[in-house]
Amino acid sequence: MVLGGWLEYQLVIETLKITVSGDRLSRAVEIITQPIEQDSKFEHIDEVVLNKIVISEYSKSYLTKEVDEENKSGYFTIYKRLVERVKDMILMVNPDYPYPSSLSSTVLEGALHQHFLKDHFKNLTDCNDQVSPTDYFKHLVFQTLK
Repeated sequence: MVLGGWLEYQLVIETLKITVSGDRLSRAVEIITQPIEQDSKFEHIDEVVLNKIVISEYSKSYLTKEVDEENKSGYFTIYKRLVERVKDMILMVNPDYPYPSSLSSTVLEGALHQHFLKDHFKNLTDCNDQVSPTDYFKHLVFQTLK
């Protein structure tokens, strides 16, 4: 979950000073769903290659027979914190929304899935060179929270 820690770091740093809840959630969705680009500040990490691996392999990290034991051992702590952080932002936009955890985890998992589909199964997604997963998820989240 190296990428999860990196996403959490970006999420905290880049939303910290945003005071408008809708803007904060919008930025969070952008961070979670944007394609990863190489950042010269972190030359020791090839973020692009790491992200490609995560997109290709993400479901294998929890679709195992040992998932319950791994969960008890804390393997998914960062992922759970990410879901919780986004859930809290969703509730700040609409405190009455009944499914904030489900929406939050859907955005996190769905972002990886949409990037995978965009790269490998183009006919199974509306995301392409003109419509990004970010566009899709921002629309999904904010239409859902109306």
